[in-house]
Amino acid sequence: MKQFIQTMFVLTLIAGFVFSGPRKLLKSEIQMTKMERSEPDYRRGQNDDRAVCPHIYPNNPNSELTLIDSSANGFGMWATVTRPMNVMSNGNMVVVYRQYAGENVTHGQLGAGYGVVTDEGAIQWDVQYNVNYNGNPPWGGGGVGGLDASQARYPSSLASEEYPYAIWNEYTGGPPTDPPWPAECSDYGGRAYFSYDEFGWGGESWLYPVDLDPLYACDKDLWQGSNAYGYDENTDQHHVSVVYDDWTRGGSYLFTSEAVEDGYIVLGTETLIINPQHQGTENYSSSAILSMNDNGQGILGVDGIFAGSEPDAGACAQVCGPPASNLTCHKVPMFKITDNFGQTWAGNHAAFDFFYIPDGVFENGPDSPCQNSINDTCDPDEEWTGDGTGIFD
Repeated sequence: MKQFIQTMFVLTLIAGFVFSGPRKLLKSEIQMTKMERSEPDYRRGQNDDRAVCPHIYPNNPNSELTLIDSSANGFGMWATVTRPMNVMSNGNMVVVYRQYAGENVTHGQLGAGYGVVTDEGAIQWDVQYNVNYNGNPPWGGGGVGGLDASQARYPSSLASEEYPYAIWNEYTGGPPTDPPWPAECSDYGGRAYFSYDEFGWGGESWLYPVDLDPLYACDKDLWQGSNAYGYDENTDQHHVSVVYDDWTRGGSYLFTSEAVEDGYIVLGTETLIINPQHQGTENYSSSAILSMNDNGQGILGVDGIFAGSEPDAGACAQVCGPPASNLTCHKVPMFKITDNFGQTWAGNHAAFDFFYIPDGVFENGPDSPCQNSINDTCDPDEEWTGDGTGIFD
């Protein structure tokens, strides 16, 4: 039975990747977009168009909208791998975001809003300010806003029935810093933290920020975290996993909880879960994303290219050698799965322990009303028929 569930889990994921909706791709385009790192430098634009920003509500008359707070940098939706909002089965919600702190000051103050379901069934929202202790950040501060300003980036939320959490990384290498950021350290100083309300939902007592990496050192550069949570009711154990890209060392690093006691997460040391040596040209694979359920089943993956694929050789002269040429030269979903809350991960050993979507799946996908023929821009004599299959990038 367990093997059957695992098999169905993988097949469902593959179907979701492949048949998720039509998007036309030229053969020469599948898909070699280079990842842009628009962080970490943020400035507020000084122009008349942004002098006053009134609240704008959607026009959907069936919507029920609540203004929670104001954000200096959007509400955390820039990176697709983060999870700024979490909704519990009982209706409680938590959203973590970069909070508006005033004109021309840091965009790295973290706010947390949580909505708690009252006895009457309404949702009572409460806002917490300075969750990452702006003005007294653990690493000393710096960057936009001055030496006392913290610089939260890529916030996510996480929640159990008892506690709401915030997970983010600080941009600790941004000038000015005091003392100056050491030259021998990482490029940007990405440092991962978590906090939670020690008194539970609506407790209004967020823990002083805690290093998510128990062995953090300044040569690490952790950015764009993706987190997952699962509760094992058989053992009454909470399980937390977080994966971060490293913008200096390359690759993605996984942290898995060893225990969760009264809300406090005891995380183990890092595991290199995606080795940059197994990927193609740098920055052509997406950030790692992670998901898990309460049965311990989870998936961790990227939309990427295998080692040997070199898109920078030119749009019409891409180089693809082994091992990519023995697997796929295309940019495809590649992933690993777990059935024990991230303690171990499985994949295709012949593909660097990744499952991936092979070329044949795309070539033999079902026909679609959107079927269309397109000339290959790199080879005018070659034609590609789009059949409505899709791929996320």
